[in-house]
Amino acid sequence: MKNKILHRQRGFNLIEVLAAALILSVGLLGLAGLQVSTLKNTQNASSRQQASFQVYELLERMRSNRDAARRGDYAGVNTNCSNPPTACDGSGNCTDTQLAAYDLYTVQCGNIGAAGAGGSVQNSGISALLPGGVLTVSCPVSCDTGVQIRLEWIERLGDRQVADTLDDDREPMEVLLQAVL
Repeated sequence: MKNKILHRQRGFNLIEVLAAALILSVGLLGLAGLQVSTLKNTQNASSRQQASFQVYELLERMRSNRDAARRGDYAGVNTNCSNPPTACDGSGNCTDTQLAAYDLYTVQCGNIGAAGAGGSVQNSGISALLPGGVLTVSCPVSCDTGVQIRLEWIERLGDRQVADTLDDDREPMEVLLQAVL
């Protein structure tokens, strides 16, 4: 009589391996999506931090040039980055009005001729740091009673899955600061 030898299954069969690979790939795709979303949100948080820094930078410049700020020299000025004002960096004599124009230009466009370590001009202004950045200074009643500094820029939404050529994945953002000089 022959003994029946029972063969026990050892290892995985192909279906189990395919199912495990499918589950692993879905999990990895989820992690990749989470990483992309985190990077977008980190960039947006950095933009908000830069916007706050630039607004407070201008406020401090206005407080150090209080007479021009109270006259309204900072209010309603549209800064053109292709036309730099007189450089008022301490080497020349500037009026309060010229210093106000220089301050607005420096915050909006960056330092005039500021060379970095590689010798290239670094642009540390709003125009370089925030896409579509527009700085507006106004005096709600009079500049003696206080100022309103508004910085607007365009921020990329973090919930878009596929990039397209439309601007519907962008959102206007703003920082608004009301202060007394």
